[in-house]
Amino acid sequence: MERDDITNWYGLHAVDLESRKIKHSLPSKVDKLMGLAWDGEKRQFWVSDPSKGLVFVVSRDTAVREGKLENARGRGFSGNYKCLAFKDRYLWGLDADRKQICKIQVTD
Repeated sequence: MERDDITNWYGLHAVDLESRKIKHSLPSKVDKLMGLAWDGEKRQFWVSDPSKGLVFVVSRDTAVREGKLENARGRGFSGNYKCLAFKDRYLWGLDADRKQICKIQVTD
């Protein structure tokens, strides 16, 4: 994940670990892309934008096919989470307002 200072866009990059070359690049006009967590089972990312107080899911396959993060955006919820992690069907987030780590159930 990085921010382009010229366009002020954020982007996610998939890097081949052997060649160290970027395989896929997904630009995003999200104001402040900060938290990022991977749900490998469902092949989706959880992303946080603390500037808007939002967390949302992104389909990896749709984002790669469409070429933009926003085109694959799914459901979301409010919250000021600066860091995210995903494990065993739960999203974990560092809540900047309450200054605590929260366990968030994202599946039914």
